[in-house]
Order: sequence, then C-alpha cells, then structure tokens
Amino acid sequence: MDGEGRLQGGTIPLLFTFGVACQEGFGDSVIMPGRTVGCGSSLGGLFLISPSGSGDQPFSKVQQEEINHDGSKLSGISSGVKVGKNKLVMGSPYSLGVLMCEI
Repeated sequence: MDGEGRLQGGTIPLLFTFGVACQEGFGDSVIMPGRTVGCGSSLGGLFLISPSGSGDQPFSKVQQEEINHDGSKLSGISSGVKVGKNKLVMGSPYSLGVLMCEI
C-alpha cells in the first residue's frame, strides 16, 4: 500500500505478449506508435486500486493505471511500487533484476 492507502501492483495490458502466452504458442505482436510490441517486449506498468466503499458496499474500488512502460527494458511487468514521490520500481518473472524509473 502507498501512503494514501491504495494497493499497488503490476499490469500486463496486452496479454498475448506475456511470456506464458508466448511459451504456449498463443503469443502475437502489435504495432504501437514508434515500435512493435510482442513476445519478449511485453509492456506494463503500475496499477493502483483505491478502496472507496462505505455502508452497504464497503469493498467498492476505484482502479487506475498510473503509468506504463513500453516493454523495451523490462518485459511482462508483474509487480510495481511507487517509492517516494518520484520513483517507480517494477519487476517481472521474465527479466532479471528490477527497473527503477523517475516519474
């Protein structure tokens, strides 16, 4: 959770570019502005979930994609966490290490 009580996680918006889909033969690619995204370059980013419910629906949530990475340096983001006010750390089971970005 961040300082505002939001859950943080990673996103993989184009599932057909993720490692498991590619390994099972379901992978594909798509041309995005400026580059091709596909197996080995799956984009992703930071996803925030804000508990906002009350009364009869205490578990209502507001969800938003905070920021996305194009997959060129880290493919298939499965975890993301904001550090301080201007840093983002992302990780992937298909890439070694983590990616730290200034935002």
